[in-house]
Amino acid sequence: LVGLLVVAVGSWVAVGVAMFGADFAAVATGLIFAGVIALLLHLFVMRYMAHMKILRRRDLMHGEELTTALAAAQRELTERHRAEAERERLREQLVHSHKLEAIGKLAGGVAHDMNNVLAAILGLAEQARDDPSTTREAAEQIIDETRRGTELVRNLLGFSRRGKYRKERIELS
Repeated sequence: LVGLLVVAVGSWVAVGVAMFGADFAAVATGLIFAGVIALLLHLFVMRYMAHMKILRRRDLMHGEELTTALAAAQRELTERHRAEAERERLREQLVHSHKLEAIGKLAGGVAHDMNNVLAAILGLAEQARDDPSTTREAAEQIIDETRRGTELVRNLLGFSRRGKYRKERIELS
């Protein structure tokens, strides 16, 4: 095809020079160079466009890959946040359980101590009721045991207020 084109252009130039003279040869040569340049430019643009097509397809594939990767990252972050929230909830539940256990132990110890104080008061009161001769001594012991119970309650109140228990004298009148 190129050979046929060269023969046709050569014949055209020869006929043109024969008919119109040397000026035709200069114009024809300029036209031929312009055509060659246009052809080369056309080839360059077509190759560039083909390359751009390949790049666009590659960009579309990368865009899909990036979209997939982003979706996977979002799922992972969501799962991580859910796991952290669950871990925090379980930690709070464990702390609450430890607090309840500590309060249970404290309540058991308080109940034991109060039971001892009340048993002593009850025993002394029954003894005083049954034996009128030991009333003064029994009354003193009852008062002492009652003071022990009062001190135990006062210490518990101080503990419940985080050690901020204070004795103050107040005027009731």
